[in-house]
Amino acid sequence: MNATEDALTELSNKLRIDPDDMDVELITQPNDFYHAATGVAMAISLRDQAKNDLDVAESELYLMFRRDAVEKLTEAQLDAMVKSHELRVEYFDKYLKAKQWADRWLALRDSFTQKGHALRELAELHKLNYFGERSTNPVSADAEHRLRKRATLDDHN
Repeated sequence: MNATEDALTELSNKLRIDPDDMDVELITQPNDFYHAATGVAMAISLRDQAKNDLDVAESELYLMFRRDAVEKLTEAQLDAMVKSHELRVEYFDKYLKAKQWADRWLALRDSFTQKGHALRELAELHKLNYFGERSTNPVSADAEHRLRKRATLDDHN
């Protein structure tokens, strides 16, 4: 799976847990996590390349401005000239987009980590028949309370 917008959307749609299909959820979770982690690796690589490109562009601009300066520039002047140059602005925008992309993939991977924890907890609850008692008991909470109260009164009589 590639680190594309479609891949990110497809994986995002798999975050919701279907409690009626726990066996499939437990089986597919490791594969989905792997794809999210792979997307993170690719997105981080793109982000790091964009950061390197930005650093190289800034270095070249610093050298150019120093070389072409008629008079000695202060560091503050040099910084301002480099940071406002259109080439630096272009590379900085590319870096920010790559950073945002990597952050989205990181959030997705973290969400799959959380889903894994939730699946373990849900599996434990199923093992304890937590949901079975509630789903098979047709008695409402109010009726159940009245029945327990009545049973307590019967025990005292």
